[in-house]
Amino acid sequence: MESQESGPSLHTANGNGIHSRLSNRQLHIAELAACGYSNRDIASELQTTEQIVKNVLHSVFDKLGVWNRVELANRFPRSVESWIAMESQRQAELERSQKLLQCKTLDSKADQVSNQFDKSAESGMELRDLLADPEFPHRKKRRRRECTAAEAYRSVARVFADNPDVILQRLVEAATTFCGADSAGISLEEGDGDGPERFRWIAISGTFAPFLGGTTPRFFSPCGTTLDRGRVQLYRVGKTYYDYLGIKADPITDGVLIPWQAGEMRGTLWVVSHRHREAFDLSDLKLIDGLADFAAIAVENRFHQRTSQKGEKVPAT
Repeated sequence: MESQESGPSLHTANGNGIHSRLSNRQLHIAELAACGYSNRDIASELQTTEQIVKNVLHSVFDKLGVWNRVELANRFPRSVESWIAMESQRQAELERSQKLLQCKTLDSKADQVSNQFDKSAESGMELRDLLADPEFPHRKKRRRRECTAAEAYRSVARVFADNPDVILQRLVEAATTFCGADSAGISLEEGDGDGPERFRWIAISGTFAPFLGGTTPRFFSPCGTTLDRGRVQLYRVGKTYYDYLGIKADPITDGVLIPWQAGEMRGTLWVVSHRHREAFDLSDLKLIDGLADFAAIAVENRFHQRTSQKGEKVPAT
């Protein structure tokens, strides 16, 4: 029988009948999966095979009526919160170690760039502060017309005046077109009071368009890190991250996340590439930074319109 000490304990946190529907083995594996462990990690932890883990999770999903790991995590909020606390402590210790190491040694320029990544083999996400990155200003500038940014702003401004209902979609379309991105989108931070915080994709163009309206948990989203830091981030996302979310999508080889805020509402504007590791340059940064300002105004305007139509104050959705 597996040890009950590995991973955060879930067995005393369930008051919703889940315990009665799952065996101890199923409950233990569900707990680890909900907390972000990959199938390989779970198999290693329990000294079994990945195929057995997959089979058990398939049975768990069926019994609980969930479709992916995000929904599974939402069924076990206390366990996830415990994992978040431990992960936050681990990240804080890692950052302290990195700062100490930087004080003791002088790395090469390439090593300095690499060390700025907050890499995690478990999460499949890589993020770094774009404004502190020494390589980004020297990225090769792509050929573009001098009036590109002005064209983008004018196109958005015209829609804002003539058809404000579609302004968010036009914003991301402009970001995709004028930055040469494979996809662009606007993510809005939201929560359900006692429920977990998340990000909702409220406008998307390009390859990720099928995920319009979808959500990701805040604690496992690069958007969350971007808002916490309050600074523009470069990021990449690989298969491990998508496996946790239970979706299939193209890896992000280069992406830019820009935070925006309108009153109490916050979110990000992002552009991504699936083909190039240095797809965006300083010109793109200036363009999407301006578009992010438009996005904040547009989201706030839409919120006030909906509030006026309903005649009462409602949460942003």
